[in-house]
Amino acid sequence: MASDDELVGRFATRGREIEALRALTGGITATHMRRTPITEEALAALVRGLNHPSPRVRWWCVQVLDHATDPRAVTAISALLEDDVPRVRRAAAHALGCISCKPEWDGALPAGITAKLADIAVADPNQKVRREATFALSRRERT
Repeated sequence: MASDDELVGRFATRGREIEALRALTGGITATHMRRTPITEEALAALVRGLNHPSPRVRWWCVQVLDHATDPRAVTAISALLEDDVPRVRRAAAHALGCISCKPEWDGALPAGITAKLADIAVADPNQKVRREATFALSRRERT
């Protein structure tokens, strides 16, 4: 049986994402991920995966952690607002503003992250990242 770190590493290979997702979370849908707590071991592996050299792994880890109810996931995702890869930054901005992905979340962000999102909304070099940061801030204002 593969370790959680090995499963996270499988996100790097196209076609192995579903297998890894199912093994880490017990399911593959967003609804399932919101209803099923991630084990401590899987959470730790996903957080470590946010620092993986492969942007595919980082992106997939954000996707999974976006649905995690554990506040440590939000804190870990915050660092990816400065990722080199726009797609990863965009996913991080989404995760930090999306209450509907985490209905149990109280919306609390680490210190300085709302200001960082505001900076990204106007200054990120990628239009899609700017748009997602703007949208994340607008969703936060509605809570």
